Amino acid sequence: MNVTFVHNGITYPIALERGKAGDYVAMLGDRIVTFEARRLANGAWLLGIGGEQVTVYVAAEGSRRHVSAGGASVVLSLPEPRRAQRGRSGAGGDLTAQMPGQVIDVAVQAGNAVGRGQTLVILEAMKMETTMYAERAGRVAELLVTTGTQVDTNDLMLRME
Repeated sequence: MNVTFVHNGITYPIALERGKAGDYVAMLGDRIVTFEARRLANGAWLLGIGGEQVTVYVAAEGSRRHVSAGGASVVLSLPEPRRAQRGRSGAGGDLTAQMPGQVIDVAVQAGNAVGRGQTLVILEAMKMETTMYAERAGRVAELLVTTGTQVDTNDLMLRME
């Protein structure tokens, strides 16, 4: 699952995947954090990170999330409009990699017409698959990756017209 938050005017895209052992892996740019999470009462979560446990409190207020842990508090906002699809398209719907990884499937070819939300590319990073979808309907103008291609964060994978 991909989620994006805004804090102090900076946008933070986060890729969150559930691991095979029931833990979670969060990828923020090139930073990767593995943790365990257990829901407690009243909006609290018990997180296990690096052998330590911390209780985190989260309260929703519209598109804002109030997060408190260890005596510190921050307010995160959901960007407008909130995007529900996994993967991120750039200007004109061009598709860029949100994390380093390997392309394990390309579901389209140059010249294909695609619908909004259609699967374009599946990327594997840290043994987890992330499906990347079309942000809008259009036509694949240029395909810049094939199965097996290694990509870095922000690498252009395909152009839409």
